[in-house]
Amino acid sequence: MLADPDADLEGALGDWRRFRRRKRLVDVHWVDAVYQAYLAALLSGFVVLLAASAVGDVAVSPAGLGEVEADGAAWVGVVAAALLGVGLRSGSRGGPLALERAEVRHVLLSPVDRVYALRAPALRQLRFATFVAASAGAAAGALADRRLPGTGPAWAACGALFGVGAVALAYGAACVAAGVRLRPWLAAVLAIALVAWSVGDATGELPVAPLSALGHVALWPVTFEVAGLVPLLVAVVTVVVGLRLIAGLSLEALERRSSLVGELRFAATLQDLRTVVVLRRQLAQERPRGRPWLRPPLPPRFPVLVRDVRGVLRWPAGRFARLLLLGAVAGLAARGAWDGTTPLLVVTALALFLAGLDATEPIGQELDHPSRRDSVPVPAGWLYVRHLPAAVLIALV
Repeated sequence: MLADPDADLEGALGDWRRFRRRKRLVDVHWVDAVYQAYLAALLSGFVVLLAASAVGDVAVSPAGLGEVEADGAAWVGVVAAALLGVGLRSGSRGGPLALERAEVRHVLLSPVDRVYALRAPALRQLRFATFVAASAGAAAGALADRRLPGTGPAWAACGALFGVGAVALAYGAACVAAGVRLRPWLAAVLAIALVAWSVGDATGELPVAPLSALGHVALWPVTFEVAGLVPLLVAVVTVVVGLRLIAGLSLEALERRSSLVGELRFAATLQDLRTVVVLRRQLAQERPRGRPWLRPPLPPRFPVLVRDVRGVLRWPAGRFARLLLLGAVAGLAARGAWDGTTPLLVVTALALFLAGLDATEPIGQELDHPSRRDSVPVPAGWLYVRHLPAAVLIALV
């Protein structure tokens, strides 16, 4: 059936979305809303308090201030590069949007202009992301004011501006990557290159990285650099272009992502950590290799260990890289805690916990298949114990 050429499809879609929004608001009890706000405020306050204790309130020395002026923008640019890399990877995998299945199947397949249909949810997601980024940036600026020269409002404003610019740039890049259907491997290469370039700039091994200019925005209270305006303008242009190009995204990838995100939220609500890990890997399209990295001779006397090692040898390269990165973060944080920054122990514990989720993957696979476990003439407890050598070996290597 063809649509009436005189029908106001966009207006009907807007009315329908407003009706659904009002219905959702009616269904939400005010006690639940207050409780969620209370939890968010409590968690935010705890994070800020922990960060304040880690930063301290002793003014930096003149030598330290010189290092901040020389290398601070580059290190802040590493954060922007990481966010941009996340945006590129998300866009190449069907993100950044995660619509309901009805939206994908009925709205995006209808004669409604796809740019119009996707603009409202994209702007809503961007608005929330920039609000969170502005809040985090303002809090970081307030913490920097405790040790660096400048006024508190200036630090908070510049921190918020940096957060908004970095997130807007990452979100716009994600929309562009989704619209042009950027290959996931190419997005990963670009993300790694951007982060490596920024880290090389911060350590003095490489020339100035492009995102170091955005880092100057966060340090404007110390030294004003006009170059910081350029990435802000680029972020605005990227968002505008991304909102125009996002109509070209793959509907199949969007529907798959929407389904997985819904399941992921439900699993997180039930605190089902194993399901969250599995769904996150599916969302990132992290698949085992068809061919193992190596085929070493393994003793058949230990079948559980042999199976675990063969499974590990089929891990994708990204999982090995993640383990190495988490190990490096845990080591650096532990060194910082040893030097006196005690709150960094939390970072160490969190990094080791995330690494442990990957290291204990053989046990997780056993738990995912209880029928296979019950078919073995060995008590379940002893079977789990026989998986521990592989986990220890992964952690040590």
